[in-house]
Amino acid sequence: MEGPRAIPNKLEGNINFWFIASLFVIVSAFHFGITLERNSLTDFVVQQFTETSAFATALAAIFAGSTYSQSRVFGQSFIILGLGYFFIFVGETIYTIQDFVIFDDPYPSVADPFFLLAYPFIISHMVINIRFFQPKIKKSSILWMMALGVAIFSSYFMLSFYQTAELNFEFYYGLLFIVPPSVSIPITVYGVFLFRGGLIGKAWLILLIGNFSNAVGDVWYYHLETLDQYDLNHPVNICWFFAYWVIVYAIYKHRKYIIDTRT
Repeated sequence: MEGPRAIPNKLEGNINFWFIASLFVIVSAFHFGITLERNSLTDFVVQQFTETSAFATALAAIFAGSTYSQSRVFGQSFIILGLGYFFIFVGETIYTIQDFVIFDDPYPSVADPFFLLAYPFIISHMVINIRFFQPKIKKSSILWMMALGVAIFSSYFMLSFYQTAELNFEFYYGLLFIVPPSVSIPITVYGVFLFRGGLIGKAWLILLIGNFSNAVGDVWYYHLETLDQYDLNHPVNICWFFAYWVIVYAIYKHRKYIIDTRT
């Protein structure tokens, strides 16, 4: 059984931040390019790219976890992360069927519970790794994470209520889906501070940026749905595109570090 480990010090090798910036530019250019002239075909392409990207993220995480046979914490946590993004893939698949096959308004959707179920797995992945490297978390850190979570939820509540001025079903339904990101984002920020040093820390930083981008996209999406302003050509999709592929890159760098240290 593995015990707690010190956070790795500075190691040889770098994360290519230019590549990450280029990745953001590429997915942004793809989104704006494909949605310049919106029609049913471009909507379908955007949705299929979202669905495929979520599946690629889940597959990469599960594959990485299955190869970490000598590390229980990395093996279990990456498989858990993969399951979280697999739930997102299932949700996106159901969304596609609902929107493009049976032509039903996909909000609220039977896919929504799958998006909600993804968060316990994503959060568990972060918590397992944080607790492995730092079993004891300072009370001050817990307090500021709680404060940040409350601030995110409260900001969403006030902004949405101010813009809708109506406590309708969409408003309360959206609030339900803001709770998980309000938990996930503070843990992500804490992880960034904790793992900011060393190569494995940099890989973790990129992975956490991906999780953060995904959570921000979700908060933004449910705010838009509360105002009935979301469609498939909205820039919020860039948050998800970027999140999926930057996580794939982070998993690659993380796995490469683990393999290099064994040889």
